[in-house]
Amino acid sequence: MKPIRIDFAPPSWRRTLWKTPSTHLAALVIASLAIGAIGLDWVVQRRELGAAEQLALEARIQTERLAQKRPSAGERTLTATADARAQAQTAELRLIVERLNRPWSDALAAIERANGPIAVLELHLEPQVQRVRGTAEAKNPAAMLAYIERLNRAAPLQSARLLRHEINSQDPNHPIGFGFEARWPTENP
Repeated sequence: MKPIRIDFAPPSWRRTLWKTPSTHLAALVIASLAIGAIGLDWVVQRRELGAAEQLALEARIQTERLAQKRPSAGERTLTATADARAQAQTAELRLIVERLNRPWSDALAAIERANGPIAVLELHLEPQVQRVRGTAEAKNPAAMLAYIERLNRAAPLQSARLLRHEINSQDPNHPIGFGFEARWPTENP
């Protein structure tokens, strides 16, 4: 005989939730989140579209006003200030372009060519003073000094020198950590 479930408790949302399988609840939560994400995306797109339309309208109005109106003495002063600001920004951009055009790749390639049984841990390129500083580890003092000599012979680098060194006694291999610096000339391309 088939079992019969007799339930005399009045229906309520808690009992309905309790009897609903967890897969149905999970599907309901996922669907709610998806609908919420779609709605939020739609709201954001509408706001962005409205803001873009508003900016375009303001730009068009500003252009029309400038076309209709001759500049006054105060506006000429503002224009001169804007020109000075633009010249300062242009000078700053030239400096940035000059820094980007420096031979970074040549200096880094020279450091890589000088590597032997050395682990270079960090590099700092300082373009203002035409210097490369770094931290590395060597297995022994001879390897450390040989690396500094190889840096001295590397093509664009000049006057490489050892800044500091210390033995890491906590490491079982006792590597020698050291800091170095080298200068390199910066020819503008």
